[in-house]
Amino acid sequence: MNPHLRDVAIPNDWDRRGLPGWSYHSNALLELEKEYVFRNHWQIAGHVSDVPNPGDYLTMDVIGERALIVRGK
Repeated sequence: MNPHLRDVAIPNDWDRRGLPGWSYHSNALLELEKEYVFRNHWQIAGHVSDVPNPGDYLTMDVIGERALIVRGK
């Protein structure tokens, strides 16, 4: 278990059906997510089957940065 989350309690009356509507179109929240989630943690780029042979590659845009994934051996 993550030691930082050990003492986090979720209120029983919290609506667990999803995030509040504002969070889906908040530029401020997007910038926070870019900084603290996408730039600080591994992201799924694809599956091994997307680059099955040595030399196969994928390119993509990840929060404004270009990414290149190349299959080695």
